[in-house]
Parts: sequence; structure tokens; C-alpha cells
Amino acid sequence: MFESIVFKNSYTHDQNIDIGALAESLIFYGKVKIVGNQGTLKYLLKKIPPAIFLDLVEREIIEFHFLLDNLAVHIRNVSETRDHYSLATLQDSKTSYNEHAFNTFKEASSRSPQAKTMAYKFERKIHQLNHGSFNQSALLKKWEDSDSTENSVSTILHYLAPGYVQKDKLRFRVEHLSTGGFFIDTNIDTQLLSQTYKLKIPMKPGVPLSVLLSQLQYSYESSFFSASLDSELFVDAYEQEMQEKTLQGLWVRDNESQSSVADFVELTLDNCHTIREAVNSGRVSFYEVVKVIDSSEAFKRWIRGLSPEKTLVQEFYRETVKGSSLSKLPSKTSKWILFTGASLALDSVLSGGIATTATLTMGVIDTFLADKIIGGWKPHQFVEGSLKNTFGRK
Repeated sequence: MFESIVFKNSYTHDQNIDIGALAESLIFYGKVKIVGNQGTLKYLLKKIPPAIFLDLVEREIIEFHFLLDNLAVHIRNVSETRDHYSLATLQDSKTSYNEHAFNTFKEASSRSPQAKTMAYKFERKIHQLNHGSFNQSALLKKWEDSDSTENSVSTILHYLAPGYVQKDKLRFRVEHLSTGGFFIDTNIDTQLLSQTYKLKIPMKPGVPLSVLLSQLQYSYESSFFSASLDSELFVDAYEQEMQEKTLQGLWVRDNESQSSVADFVELTLDNCHTIREAVNSGRVSFYEVVKVIDSSEAFKRWIRGLSPEKTLVQEFYRETVKGSSLSKLPSKTSKWILFTGASLALDSVLSGGIATTATLTMGVIDTFLADKIIGGWKPHQFVEGSLKNTFGRK
């Protein structure tokens, strides 16, 4: 658990990588792997200072995998009412990925006198990735399962064209052609869908069926990246629902880890999106995030050793009270002390229990209490230290 996680651009039209979620994962995961192209890198370097990004790459906390090709859907119009489709991959043969990476990094760090040197360092550290083993023929075979495909298309319509209303039960069937390629048998009102789609994305051409097919490919592509890089996959709400529809069961491990992190952040910082919101709003800079990352090494070693059957919250409680005076208290009492932030009269705890006259005052368990009661390194020290100091302030 929590060894590595993959990020890539969101498949909704207006979303790039969630920088706040990226920062959160850098705190909890041993390594964060990013799959992207020139545009992805340009966006990241607008949000994260290039010198910091390079430092994280050189320390192998971040891996950047430059995507050499892209999935595509080719359309051939054969009549006024029918189009033929085929799946393909497209590759930029004019410029190498090294050149793209070097030029993008150099441009982003142009204000630094070390821009060229940093760009060379970054270029030597990036990895390359392509869709070589992504089996589009098998994907087409999978799409023959009309029930599963129609469920996926329904989800896509809901997210990308929320104003579109399907009057009859959705029909979306992939029919293979003897000459190669395929066509779509559907009762989607393509004219209405096109109009609805343009209301949300005015600059996009109204080619809704090809957009739906592209989105179907992307839902499988995400799992391809996860498998290729042997890592968990970060997914937003849209992609999570797509994963449920297209790859039932295969997304569970990733979803459980992300839910575990969300529950833990909710417990310790009072809001499951505290870290993401603080970074995305600019309240916490990436310079501050790096300080938290640097202080989280022992914490990350601990969570990587957790049993997959246990939640982060359960193990945090067990490890924090283990061998301490708190472990002698009734379970509900000790959990209340840790998880509501109630400070105890120290002498009462050290004497082996809570006296009836003990003073209970609400507030965060301070460093003195953690050191005296718990002793040795405990995950709670990281939480009460740099994590809360950075993200717990109002």
C-alpha cells in the first residue's frame, strides 16, 4: 500500500492534473509517477516552481513519463447518415520527446540564470512511455458487450453533456465491418447532443460520437498506465465511475487507498480536502509542501508497511497508543483523546488511568504530551508536527 501512484491529465475537457491532489499524494506515497506530454509539463511548471519540481525528480520522489503517442479515433464519412470508425495511435515524428522536455523546462525556468543547466538535468531524468502493448483490437471486442458499453456511455453523457436527455432507453452498439473498422448503431439524438455539448464547450466541434468513443478508450487507458507502471491510479469522481462501469473490480485497490487517505485527512485535519484546497487556493505554497514531504519520510515508511486489510485510521490509532499509557485506557476513551484532540492532565494519565478529578480540556495534543506519554517515533508526531502546522492553520 502507498508505494506509488500514477497521475495523468483528467479526461474532462477543462481539467489538467489536480495540483492539490498531487501534493497530497507526495506526502502519503513513496513515489508519484506522472504520465503526460509537453502540455502536461507546461501546466505543472506553471503551478510548481521548476527548481522544486527538478529537485523532486532528482530525488526520485516524482517520476515523469513522457507519453510518445496518443490514442485516436479516425472517422470516415460514407453517407449522410453513417460514419465508419477505426481506432489508432498518433505520434509526433517531427520533434523528439527529449527536445520537447528540454525546451518546455527551459522556457518555464527562463528567469533563472541556471535555466539551461536545469533543463539538461531534467531531460536526463525523464522516462518514455507509449501505447505499444495497448491492445485496441481487444478493446473493440470488449465493446461488443452492449450492456457494459451502454452503461459507460451513459456515464460519459452525464458528465460531458449534462443537459442532454435521452428520451428512450439508450442503445449504443458497436458493429464490426468486414472491411475493417466499425460503425455505431445508436438511438442517441446526435443533433441535440451536439448542441448540448457546444453549450458546455463552445469552441469544440460538434462530433459527439467520436468524443464518446475517445472517452471509452481513455477509461481503459488509465488502467493501462497503472499496470504498465505497477502503481495505483489517481482518479477523479468521473473516472472512478467510469472505472466501475468498464473494469469492475480492477479499480478497487486504488479507490480504497484514496478513500483511506481522505478518511485520515478528515480525521486529523477536520476536512478530507484540506490539503488539496490549501494548495489549489495558494494558501500553502509548494515550498511549504516540500518541507512537509521532507519531514514525512518516517511516516511514509510506516504506511507502506501497513496491512492492506487495515485502514490508515485504524492503524494510526493502534500504532500511536501501542506500549503507551493510553493503551491501558478503555478503547473509546483513548480514541476520544487522540481523535478529538482532548488534552489530559499528564499526571493522571501517567499514573495509569484518569482520576475522577482529572482536568479534561479541549485542544490539540501538544508535542510535550506526545513525547512524554507515547515515547519514541510515532505517526502521531508527524501529524501533530509539520502536517498540522502547515495545513491545519486557518
